[in-house]
Amino acid sequence: MKTLASLLFLIVIALNISCTTNTETIKEVNNYSLESVDTLTISINDSTINTGDIFFCDIPEGRFIYTIENFDNLYQCYFYNIDMNPSLNFVTTLEKSGPNGVGEIVSSLYIKSLDSIYAANHNSQILLLDSSGIVKNKYFMELAENILRPLAYNSSPIVLLGDKLYMGLVVSNHVNSPEYYNRVLDISFDLKSQEISENVARYPDFMRKGNFFGVSSWNFSRQKVSDNKWAYSFLYDPNLYIYTDDSLISKINCPVKNVYNKNLDPVEPNAPMEKQINYYLTHTQYQGVFYDEHTKFTYRVIFEGLDEDKALGAKWWDKSFVIQIFDEEYNCLGSSKFPGMKYNPLTMFISKEGLFIPYHNKSNFDSPEDKFIFHVFKPRQKAI
Repeated sequence: MKTLASLLFLIVIALNISCTTNTETIKEVNNYSLESVDTLTISINDSTINTGDIFFCDIPEGRFIYTIENFDNLYQCYFYNIDMNPSLNFVTTLEKSGPNGVGEIVSSLYIKSLDSIYAANHNSQILLLDSSGIVKNKYFMELAENILRPLAYNSSPIVLLGDKLYMGLVVSNHVNSPEYYNRVLDISFDLKSQEISENVARYPDFMRKGNFFGVSSWNFSRQKVSDNKWAYSFLYDPNLYIYTDDSLISKINCPVKNVYNKNLDPVEPNAPMEKQINYYLTHTQYQGVFYDEHTKFTYRVIFEGLDEDKALGAKWWDKSFVIQIFDEEYNCLGSSKFPGMKYNPLTMFISKEGLFIPYHNKSNFDSPEDKFIFHVFKPRQKAI
């Protein structure tokens, strides 16, 4: 861990983490696959956008999915209880300015309960709110302004452990330089002392050698997978990295069969955006990692690269994807492949019934605009 003072200058030379790392190449045993077992359909509010980000929380008041809709002077958070005749349950209004203002851009929420909602904004603030949007407390994090900001998805959620919030940091969209691969990936923020500590995880070595890998190559995903372990997946790295709070303990290579994988060559930092987007579409991406506390399985989402002739005019959601299944020891138990243009796996969530994968994206014209539809999948052992 590092101190608060070091975070005032976050563009750092990569740290050499001194530890013993086991590198293991795992063979897929193909004993498990994902089987569709149910469908969850929720009628949505007129103001909710059904192709945007969907978040999930399992809290004392119930299990909810929610969206954050951005309007001129406020945010509306729409909460849908997935157990009680699934429909809109309530709306929380977050003002952007004034005594209860949360700032112009709210990047993520952590919901401990309906009256303990933590909101992180692009002004390096964390605000504690109740369900009516009243600010109960404010915290300030000294981050490099306009360079790094906290952001959370279902594949990289904010985690509260004791008095510390653990959160990932993303690079501002305008940043286009390989030097940012040497940055801090995530931090913990102590709500009592208001001190920041850097977590030890860093980008893989091949990304920290002065090369550039194009638009969105900063993306990474991380999940807490046990009391003292975190799993990290990086966009262009087939390895799964397992960290403790103090060190990298394992790098797991699990090849994926029958997935088109183009050679990974660097891109010029000043390459036209069209070339960078083509690079993004034609390469395989290890985009998201998820953890199931009920089965103790870890899942990784892998988007297959498109052939050059199919990449022209395509979007990322047109790509087919694979979901890998790992046990507690990170043995790869199997995988299932899904077609492109139908699902949005990056906004899936996991609960006791299985994996809830949204059956809608911007190319899925079979999905109604007034509903959220989730196909529920469970890992099943194949018959021998």
